[in-house]
Amino acid sequence: MNSIRGSDDMIISPFAAISLNSPSSHPSLANAADEVASKATMTQIQPHIQKKPLLTIPVTPKAARTAGRYYFYGWPVSFKRLIELAEKSGYPPQQYPDEYTMVDGLRYVQRVSGYKWAHPTLGVVEPDCEEYALSGRAPFPGEKAMYMITVFTNSRALADRRPTVHQMQRLLQIFDYREPKWYKDARPREDFSLYCM
Repeated sequence: MNSIRGSDDMIISPFAAISLNSPSSHPSLANAADEVASKATMTQIQPHIQKKPLLTIPVTPKAARTAGRYYFYGWPVSFKRLIELAEKSGYPPQQYPDEYTMVDGLRYVQRVSGYKWAHPTLGVVEPDCEEYALSGRAPFPGEKAMYMITVFTNSRALADRRPTVHQMQRLLQIFDYREPKWYKDARPREDFSLYCM
């Protein structure tokens, strides 16, 4: 449907296109349809009021502009820590009846923070987080990979997924008040869909 922007945040939109019956099939409606088609209805736009302020995310590192990979904003996390969070949750294991998994830890993070877009990802280890390095081989030579909980990414398709300030306060509590940072994706760009974000 075509719309024309008017002054004072008004939208002018024609309604003639939504009629199910042709005006010619009902002579009495022909005049009414012509009248509707000739007049535009004006609708006042209500400004969207954000009830909860969204978190301001720091700018991505300069390298993110030229890198062939995505960047993730979040926390490095160990397998052990995710299992501890899962056990702390008070919920029974979801995947296996007698064993907590990383998925259970992630669900705890999502439930407690109220932020459903927290995702497990693989980040590239930086010097300040060597203790999180995984023992397996990373996808790129010379790099080490680590588990992360990501709350934001520089993917344009996911740009609207940001935690609120309140959700970030809860996330900071969960991660012992460590500041989240930007980390490069350990996987190639074409594998980004494997994260199922």
